[in-house]
Amino acid sequence: MRLAYRLAVVGISLAAILLASYDLASPYRVGMVGVDEVYLPTELDVRITNVYPNSPAARAGLRTGDIGGEGREPLWSRLAFYARRADQRVTLLIQHDGEWHHVTLTAAPYLRLRPIEQGPLAYAILLAFAIMATLIALRGQGANEVGILAFLLAFCALERSADWYISTAPSTSLALAATFLDVVAWALVLYCELLFVALFPPVPSPLRRAIRRIAAPLMLAATLFIVGYALVPTATLFAGILNGILDWGTPMELVQVVVYLLLVAGAVDAIAHADTAHRVQTRWAASAIIVSTLPLLARSAYLAGGQINPTPFITWVTLLSDVPLLAIMYAVLRHRLVDLGVLISRAAIFTTVSVSIVALFIIAEWIGGNILASALGESARRGPAGEAYLAGVALVLGFSVRSIHSFTERYLNRIFFAGREASLARLRQFAQETDVITNIGDLFRLTYETLDANTEGTYTAVYVLDGDRYRARCKPDALAATFGMNDAAMVRLRRWNEPYEVERGSHHLSEALLLPMTVRGLLLGFLCCGPKRERTKYSREEIDVLATVARRVGAAYEFISREGALTPVRTMTVQVEG
Repeated sequence: MRLAYRLAVVGISLAAILLASYDLASPYRVGMVGVDEVYLPTELDVRITNVYPNSPAARAGLRTGDIGGEGREPLWSRLAFYARRADQRVTLLIQHDGEWHHVTLTAAPYLRLRPIEQGPLAYAILLAFAIMATLIALRGQGANEVGILAFLLAFCALERSADWYISTAPSTSLALAATFLDVVAWALVLYCELLFVALFPPVPSPLRRAIRRIAAPLMLAATLFIVGYALVPTATLFAGILNGILDWGTPMELVQVVVYLLLVAGAVDAIAHADTAHRVQTRWAASAIIVSTLPLLARSAYLAGGQINPTPFITWVTLLSDVPLLAIMYAVLRHRLVDLGVLISRAAIFTTVSVSIVALFIIAEWIGGNILASALGESARRGPAGEAYLAGVALVLGFSVRSIHSFTERYLNRIFFAGREASLARLRQFAQETDVITNIGDLFRLTYETLDANTEGTYTAVYVLDGDRYRARCKPDALAATFGMNDAAMVRLRRWNEPYEVERGSHHLSEALLLPMTVRGLLLGFLCCGPKRERTKYSREEIDVLATVARRVGAAYEFISREGALTPVRTMTVQVEG
């Protein structure tokens, strides 16, 4: 990425964090009127379909069946109404018994509608978006999709923070400015998502080529349509009145449905056309985009029906669409979706996945707290019973994060990578069979063939100790035939006797996984599995299985050598056939 683009990503991420920080410390200020409404065929007026008891609308005398003439009002009046604050007086144009008149009421605060997606959990997710966008922008190496992904995460953070600021801005004017910023950021998020599924993986297809061509004009047209629809609400030009930028409008929902369907189709096509080198990364990224889009589709369908006042489901949509996108960040850290050119520790990977687990526990606590309040009353929720419930949730979370993390990753991999599970099963079976092999040459040949057939490395090799060097028994031509005992990788293997992934660099075994064949503390040799063809890291389960194979092969080699009356192993020198 060019320096200007990197600075732009960093600036957008910082702006999103600052805007969200203000929201986190501010009250939720959107004003409630207390009606549901649907559009009439003219799309200039709305019909009130429900009036909530004890709401401002009920106290003002509004009734089901009344007609609201929102499109007949001046532009600023309409925009001010949809950016209303709690405790603010608003005026509605209402047709009652065939006569039009203005009704003035005071918007009420939403008592129990502080959405969970605007709390500390969502703030943590937004921080994750902004930090990962900055990391990719500063350290990302590679093609165009690297920059697109950085902007996608940065605009995700900005769109969320702008959406939150609409509800907390201290004035109507600032709320309106945040509204238009929200629309632009929303369009840029979808544009980046469309471009990302069109470019990644780098295997072209007709559908994704078409998506790439139409992405820019489609989102530009959608943005102009939405903004123009707000500014010029005539039936002939934009087919309807403004249905509230805060609550979005039916035409906007229709635009979103079209874009979301293109996005899902492109992501499915990307998975279908992924090559071997990008298979894992594509499945994680495309699946995350698909799953995060589903709640937004459901939300669009709900709002397209003309419902205005928020429902419990609508307040969860942002969270439900945010959490799956954490899988993209997980793919960056764990599966090399983007080459960051920097080592990411296992602790960072574990933390990223754990955010999702903590999110699920917080959701469970929120649901359980509401159930407790419904069953025993709000006082019980705030009393000893509620405190005991929260303490129980915290204890369960503390004791089970690691096991849930392992369980989740293991079974997700089994669902998406059944072939890998079958390969691991064959490796486990071979490890059990090594102790009945009676010939050293056959032992190494079978080991090499089994590793080559059941691992995803670019190469495999078997090295054994021969005098003061480790000599290859089976290897591809490109690999070195021997390694000295004082080679850096050999020193580490001999010192620690544990699986070792060679750091990326100039070493001949760069990024390879080395598995020691150790017997009674002596390193008799090692198995070598090259970097994966799909650019991912070896999982902990794969390393454990391969380490078991290496130990069993080493034990079988030592036993055959001893029974064959070769030079004793304790001299650390073995006679190698051929």
